[in-house]
Amino acid sequence: YDVTGTTRGVPAKRLVHMAMVRASNVVKIYFDGVLFATSGTLAAPSAGGTPAQPLWMGRSGFAGSFFIGTVASLKIIASALSAAEVLAEYRRTIGV
Repeated sequence: YDVTGTTRGVPAKRLVHMAMVRASNVVKIYFDGVLFATSGTLAAPSAGGTPAQPLWMGRSGFAGSFFIGTVASLKIIASALSAAEVLAEYRRTIGV
């Protein structure tokens, strides 16, 4: 998911908790527990329940677009989290 087309800037030069939640073909991006962007542009899962496109971490599916930075940790959860669960995960991660 590309958040560079949004009108708000992505937090830079600091540690950021980022969550991407996908439910059907709707994707929500959260920074530090707060909703940042929503998109319904991803392909819906195929009939078998698997995504029609691969999940890329740190790059887009197109050539030349890569994440510039460091990923401190990565967690993949099998189900879509609610906004409250994303906030709780953020708070747990930072120790609040």
